Amino acid sequence: MLGLKGEKMKILDCSNIKTTITSLCKLLNTDEKHLKEFIKQNTYRVVKDRRMTTYNDLKIEDVTTYFAVKKEEILPDKVVMFHLTSAANPKTYTQNGLLNLHTIVKRGLMDEFFSECNLRLIYKEGEIPLVEFDNRVVEFALLDHRFKGDQCINGFLIKEGAEHNSNVEHLRNCPEFIIDIGNLPGIPNLKEIWTRKAVPLKLTLEVNFDDINEWDVYNYILEPLKYLIFKETSSWSLGDNFMVFLKENIDVLPEKIIKIEELEEI
Repeated sequence: MLGLKGEKMKILDCSNIKTTITSLCKLLNTDEKHLKEFIKQNTYRVVKDRRMTTYNDLKIEDVTTYFAVKKEEILPDKVVMFHLTSAANPKTYTQNGLLNLHTIVKRGLMDEFFSECNLRLIYKEGEIPLVEFDNRVVEFALLDHRFKGDQCINGFLIKEGAEHNSNVEHLRNCPEFIIDIGNLPGIPNLKEIWTRKAVPLKLTLEVNFDDINEWDVYNYILEPLKYLIFKETSSWSLGDNFMVFLKENIDVLPEKIIKIEELEEI
């Protein structure tokens, strides 16, 4: 894949150990042997004391010095991320892509499900949506919060164990905003209704690095290295996966969904 001025597009893909190593070699302009030497030299950062494991964090300067590269040259153009969700029909993602909450409500993509539950979301451009149940409007302050700053798509940088991460494990059964609406007084248990219809899924997505909302962009070098160090020392656990948050208004186009996998119910 070519980028600007004929340069090859740099993609960070942590689908497994091999793809992580291959991606880092390209980003750090090195070979596999040199990278593995670096990993082994930094295993001392993992300290196991009885049941507790601590990690003495790498600094980006440790990386750039060792590989003799400049910080501004090692960042990827695109990142592969892994997202937990569910759907009555997985084909909806190949047809519509993966959309943020604002786009879903604006386009009415959940209207059929809500109608089956005797619910309606009333949306007007520039206003917070209202929830209507049995022809009465129900107060829902949380939806106001989600539309103002918590509507983005998120997922994981590393594929291994992503579907079992305790922070978002519930999302594989039901979208969070459906759970929230179902918790309103007098509203049916929407989670139960959704779960009966839907299939738990894990999506593999390719996203633009510029579309990621991250306060420290160099985490996208440090976290894959940490993953390899933890694997080298048999210290990797499900809670160590790094969360990826896209910017609030970003949608993922259908052609950027690389893989859709069905998961077992939990």
